[in-house]
Amino acid sequence: MNAPGDAVLAPLWPHLEACVPAEGCALLWHGPGGHRLQLMRNALPPGQARTGFCLDDAEWLAGSFCAAREGETLQWIIHSHLDLPPFMSDEDRAAARLHPGVGWLVVSLRAGRVDACALHLQAVESRVSGGLAPR
Repeated sequence: MNAPGDAVLAPLWPHLEACVPAEGCALLWHGPGGHRLQLMRNALPPGQARTGFCLDDAEWLAGSFCAAREGETLQWIIHSHLDLPPFMSDEDRAAARLHPGVGWLVVSLRAGRVDACALHLQAVESRVSGGLAPR
């Protein structure tokens, strides 16, 4: 799995912060042209979006059509946790089983700011640092 460069992920951090008080979400695609970050809308109602996320169906479909056209595959599903560590919740684990081979980047926001992130690959969880550390 190729890691995206800082320039690809740069729009992610402010997007996730702008989503507060809801969890933010995004997709990372990879193909012959490199990585493509797709910032997504959390489709859950405000009362549920603080502790969960659901990818917007229309945005998911548009991203999938673009990926098919460009020969891309889904590399990561990304979402934030508010005032919690970047762990995989039970709901995250259940959803991850629907996407075998796709990594999950969970980003922790504390007081509305990106604090830490962890990349979870299948059953293996690895803390991310270095090139993927938020600003």
